[in-house]
Amino acid sequence: MISKSRIKWIEDVRNASAGLIKSVYGGSSQEITKYGILLRLYFANDGTNSTKLNKSKDNAILEEVTTKARVDHTNNKKIINILINKKSNVGKNSYLNTYISTVIPLISNSYKPSKPFKMIRIMENGTTNLEIVKTPEQMRGLYVSNLCEIIRIYLKIEWDRAKKGE
Repeated sequence: MISKSRIKWIEDVRNASAGLIKSVYGGSSQEITKYGILLRLYFANDGTNSTKLNKSKDNAILEEVTTKARVDHTNNKKIINILINKKSNVGKNSYLNTYISTVIPLISNSYKPSKPFKMIRIMENGTTNLEIVKTPEQMRGLYVSNLCEIIRIYLKIEWDRAKKGE
């Protein structure tokens, strides 16, 4: 029964993610916000934190970094590494929830960078690269790509757990 519930949850998250992507590339900022809120609900705080990092400090750094669209490579890299950990989802929800809540306003056209800056791109193989971002469209595309990759990794772990009957 738990396995079926987990599979249903995975399907719902995939649908919400697809809705977000579709709204970014052809919908309104209200639709983007709606799907962002829905995703945040799916990744509500699970009450766990298995990392050795200071969660409240890292969430504050993450919020500042994404809101201002600046990258402090050291701190942001730590948070990104938590989100792209392919071994476990334990302790990820609060980081993912914060990431979603700070990225949604940026991808809904409400932020326009005033000058080029460096951003981390999450690659499909789990590595990261730095890219120079020059336009709002490029920034939105990179945030959407990173969010999709983070959610893909999270759902893969959940799918593997469902296959084991957990």
